[in-house]
Amino acid sequence: MSIESVARPPRRLEPGVRAEQILDEATRFFSERGFTAQITDLAARLRISHALIFRYFGTKQNLIDQVYKRVFVEPWSEAWIRDLADRSVPLKERIERFYVTYLETVDNPLWIRVALHAGLAGEHLPRGSEVRSRIEQVLELVLREIRAHRGLPQDPPIDPVEWETAWHLHSSIIYFLIRKHVLDHGSPVERNQMVRRVVENFICEFEHR
Repeated sequence: MSIESVARPPRRLEPGVRAEQILDEATRFFSERGFTAQITDLAARLRISHALIFRYFGTKQNLIDQVYKRVFVEPWSEAWIRDLADRSVPLKERIERFYVTYLETVDNPLWIRVALHAGLAGEHLPRGSEVRSRIEQVLELVLREIRAHRGLPQDPPIDPVEWETAWHLHSSIIYFLIRKHVLDHGSPVERNQMVRRVVENFICEFEHR
């Protein structure tokens, strides 16, 4: 299903309002077309000149950076990290709570579509490494909390199998969004129930070692 905007006649807007309008539409535009799409096409959707877009954002790369900031950076909560590290709460509950609240933030078509296009664009996106490092921070914390839960030493570096298991946890959550918002398959399982089952399977992987 297309999320193209209905074109409206152009009108004079306050600079802050116009910049917000451009950024809103750019987020939808790039979520549909990817980051290789042309600014002239975005301008046509907005019924403004592409020069006006550059007046507000300077370059296409800077506009993409602002889209990335809006979609990935601004919704991020440092409280998620603090809560994951709170050992007064059982480990399974902490991991479940993280993914429940994370999904409450990212469970929408714009987020997952931009995320997929961002993955294809790779290092060309200026904030790509910043966002990836935050996810890696979460997964490393989860793995170290698993070690603490099992009474294992924290010193040894995390091995490749541990990392792969953690990425499997995260990718399972993300695939739920892909099925829902990209493949349009949905899921017969309620979202929080899915999180509980995926987290339970993840923890079992370590308990059986």
